[in-house]
Amino acid sequence: MTNSLASDPTKSDRIEEGNDQPVVKRPRGRPPGNRRGVIMRAAAKLFFDKGYVATSMIDIGEASGVTGAAIYRHFNSKDELLLALIEESADRSEADIRAIHEQGGSPQEMLAALVQRQIEQSVDQAPLIAIALRELRNLPRDIQLRNERRNRMNREEWAHLISLVRPDFDEAEVRAIVFGVKQLIFGITTSSTGLSSERAIALTVALVRQAIYTKVD
Repeated sequence: MTNSLASDPTKSDRIEEGNDQPVVKRPRGRPPGNRRGVIMRAAAKLFFDKGYVATSMIDIGEASGVTGAAIYRHFNSKDELLLALIEESADRSEADIRAIHEQGGSPQEMLAALVQRQIEQSVDQAPLIAIALRELRNLPRDIQLRNERRNRMNREEWAHLISLVRPDFDEAEVRAIVFGVKQLIFGITTSSTGLSSERAIALTVALVRQAIYTKVD
């Protein structure tokens, strides 16, 4: 009996050495994994490296392996792509807060978890955060306002936990601490410090904890 794989060169080319199972090859030029996600990652890198205004949908398509008008099957415009990137970061922050509440604990434990998770996210998604801080002004005003509402909800969670662990602070002082630590986190994690991710996280956590817990006369 003739071996069907051996008689079919297109099949035999897909046999790995020492393995009699066909290896399915992805068509050339097709982005691996979720196509929408691949496009978003390519856009994030280009927006970060070149800037939003200087990046075209053609640039993004070429970088993500999506040719011609196919990119518009996933995103109608560059604005929509930028919004998707900004909302992805906000979605992760909200998911972190939900997870902290589900886990529970004392206010000190929950605040420590919030600090750790948000700093880890900021390091992991530094380009996205830098893009959001730098390019949000390029989106329509209603989208800017929606993003600000989400940011305000995040700040309120910080303020609530800080007020519980620092009852000696009044409301204005708590707000000032929240704004200060957020700027500290974004300043370190989105800057070219040369630190490893692990060191950047450890240093930022230590500085944020010091800012929150230092006694002020």
